[in-house]
Amino acid sequence: MIHFSTEKKEENLFFEQISGICFDKSGKIFISDVDNQRIFKMDFSGSVTTFAGQNNPRAFDKYSCGRRQGTAICRKLQKSDHFADGKGILAKFDAPNGIVIDTKNNLYVSDHRNNAIRKITPKGEVITLAGGNEVGYIDAQGKKAYFNNLKAIAINSNNLIFVIDNNTLRTIDVQGQVRTFLKGTHDPNNEKIFFNPQFLAIDKADHIYISDSRERIYRVSPSGQVVFVAGSNPGYADGRGKNVKFAQIRGIAIDEAGNLMISDHNNHAIRKMTSEGYVTTLLNLKYPD
Repeated sequence: MIHFSTEKKEENLFFEQISGICFDKSGKIFISDVDNQRIFKMDFSGSVTTFAGQNNPRAFDKYSCGRRQGTAICRKLQKSDHFADGKGILAKFDAPNGIVIDTKNNLYVSDHRNNAIRKITPKGEVITLAGGNEVGYIDAQGKKAYFNNLKAIAINSNNLIFVIDNNTLRTIDVQGQVRTFLKGTHDPNNEKIFFNPQFLAIDKADHIYISDSRERIYRVSPSGQVVFVAGSNPGYADGRGKNVKFAQIRGIAIDEAGNLMISDHNNHAIRKMTSEGYVTTLLNLKYPD
């Protein structure tokens, strides 16, 4: 059972839109909430506390309004209203879109609207590892790097971070150096490589799995070689290769055996893909007619 903290400063604590989840070595769960602007921590008893962030204004709100002595007062939001490093609840995020953890229990967050990759130490100290600028595209180190549209995030066995940034797969090392690893196609008819990638997972051998908006899944080798694995036009079919059909993939993850687990949203199903590319349905929870 989940229990939210009852401390005064967290009396309004609740989930809004969970966007990512990961576990540390001891089994504690860390949860990113894209609308709550926070990273939550859940212990073994199910008790949930804020690990980092606060429910601050969002960049697209533009203005913050309130009342003072009965008079409505508005002010234009500044970058510091939704973007700040610091410890615990002093830090600010804007749509934390995904979360991963490295071998030293450091967390990394894809901070979508702040165009940044944030690092959170085991003690809850938040720093900006890379980015934090306006929308752009520049490979560089730290705050000199620019991101365009941060989406999914994953990390390999060497603690190299991979992010989907618009139609590109980029890497960030522990020093904050950003590099372009692989670019997708802008031709939706080109099935040799991903188009508009959405979700990301990495297996123990550091092979990268990517699902794109066409309901295709690709495998990328550590050296960057891309292979189509499964998927075709939207629908529902198990099998292999182009015989497989999904309907709005909403997330992918690797299990201990190296199988890819797929959240198939419109089919109300959890699908499993083996390392050989065979897709089966593990669970189907369609609403009754």
